[in-house]
Amino acid sequence: MISENDNQKNPFAVQTPEGLSAKNVVSLFVDVFADFELVKNQGHTFLNGPRGSGKSMMFRYLEPDCQQLATDKPSQDLPFFAVHVPIKNTRLNLTEIEKLCTSHAEALIAEHYMVLVVLSRCINSLKRTGVPNEDQSVKALRKFCCEELPSIFAAIGNNYQFEPIPENTNGEHLVEWLERLLALMLEKLSTYLKKIAFPGADLTYSGPIGNFVDLLCPFINEFRKLPFLPDGPIYLLIDDADNLSDTQTRILNEWVATRSTEDVCLKVSTQLRYKTFRTITGGAISTPHDYDEINISNVYTSNRSRYMQRMCSIVKKRLSLYNFKCTPEEFFPVHQVQEKKIERIKRAYLDKGDDAARGARASDDSTRYARPDYIKELSDRRGGLQQYSYSGFKQLVHISSGVIRHFLDSAAEMYAEEKVKNGNVKRISPEIQNQVIRNHADQLFFREFDKILMDEAPSPDELKPFIRMRKLVEALGTIFFEVLKSDASERRIFSIALSDSDDQEVLDVLDLGVQYGYFHKSSMGTKKFASRTPLYILTRRLAPFFSLDPTSFAGYQSISTSDLREAMENQKSFTRKFSQKKKLGSELNADQGKLPL
Repeated sequence: MISENDNQKNPFAVQTPEGLSAKNVVSLFVDVFADFELVKNQGHTFLNGPRGSGKSMMFRYLEPDCQQLATDKPSQDLPFFAVHVPIKNTRLNLTEIEKLCTSHAEALIAEHYMVLVVLSRCINSLKRTGVPNEDQSVKALRKFCCEELPSIFAAIGNNYQFEPIPENTNGEHLVEWLERLLALMLEKLSTYLKKIAFPGADLTYSGPIGNFVDLLCPFINEFRKLPFLPDGPIYLLIDDADNLSDTQTRILNEWVATRSTEDVCLKVSTQLRYKTFRTITGGAISTPHDYDEINISNVYTSNRSRYMQRMCSIVKKRLSLYNFKCTPEEFFPVHQVQEKKIERIKRAYLDKGDDAARGARASDDSTRYARPDYIKELSDRRGGLQQYSYSGFKQLVHISSGVIRHFLDSAAEMYAEEKVKNGNVKRISPEIQNQVIRNHADQLFFREFDKILMDEAPSPDELKPFIRMRKLVEALGTIFFEVLKSDASERRIFSIALSDSDDQEVLDVLDLGVQYGYFHKSSMGTKKFASRTPLYILTRRLAPFFSLDPTSFAGYQSISTSDLREAMENQKSFTRKFSQKKKLGSELNADQGKLPL
């Protein structure tokens, strides 16, 4: 329980997991993610999801200092020993390695560098866990430093003079010795790589070369024998692997292909932009043959879903830590006047009875049509759509579109706004909730798109797919609003199901939208054949921008790639076509959003 200036701090402020103490991580982590047990299982695993979906927090929680607190067990009794290797915060993404691209030694030196970085992270993890002061543990660690380690490095041609270790050195000093040793090796290799960055530089390398098989695996085999470490495998948590170069990615894939899961398990997180699944030797890794794959961006936030439960648990923990005695629904209240009007519409459908219902029951109609009817009524008034309030805990969870960070960032800003306006915060007013959510939707469509165009597309040819993506998002948001206002049997749609895959350029633009978080991708069974077709779901973070109802995935719009190309090249023609009653809402289906979480 936080007691110092409780209400002065922001309970929703987000810190990078790497900077959080084990105590804070354990107190904030919520273990209700459906596939978390798969990540913990022995074996190679790829964890794919957009930024902010909780991948780094999950990895941080798996580290031994957190697992010791969470399980109340010493490190030797844990089932595995996890080593976090964050690509962004290590020297693994060193660009100088690319200077070797014309040399046959590029892959060898790049892999040696990767192995040294991983070894240094193993020692860093050991330091955070701590070495017991008992004689047996210190003697074992000293033997590792003085005997096993020199033998391992000698086998790869090491010519470094190891720093002598004084007698009666304790465990903490031995770990520091290991840190200095690996730092020296990395520094020497880094110096070489910096020198070759200059034109005409001599590319000759005379240092040791170690790879996964003859350096990393022998190191880990001896490392695991330390009496204060678990008998289980070492988990290497490779975080944000999209940031590796093409060569480094192929090297990592080669490691996965070795299937060394008895000793080393690779847990690789990506932001859906992993460069290749090819290996250095030209082969390819595949699932489930070489690894398991978890795509946490495939979400559906119905009231029964795990994501809704998870967000509720996360918010409860944060409120409790800051001494707020209320539920998430009480802290993020709905707009009472609006919800009462929607309830009246619901009652009107119920009063008609089941015989007059369009669906199976009147209760189905009340759930399906009440909120869209209300939004439609507002659209008939001048400026009426701006009166709709995107507020209330459940509505905010839906809008976060399955990404925890989206909810927390918005909530943190709401809290700050409420504090400025009212001082002592007891709840977040619906007005501030709505204001922040609408601002974020505008920023996502305008400012974030502008940043993407500026950062990712330096030439006109590279700019084209991003401009097409922007036009496609706008066109789909527009027709989804037209469906919401129509007399279609299902009006609340966020998804398109492709009726063909004839246009690869269109498919590439859709997948680009997935990479940048404007779409989620899933699949669904077809009606005519025993096959599946791609399903693309527009992020509900844009619901306020297009005046959509974010609270349900109830149907999808079947569409061809030729229609989508028209949306990217002639938006007015596209929206006019889909505004016609004969086209609008056709081939809608009630199975749109039941995606695995």
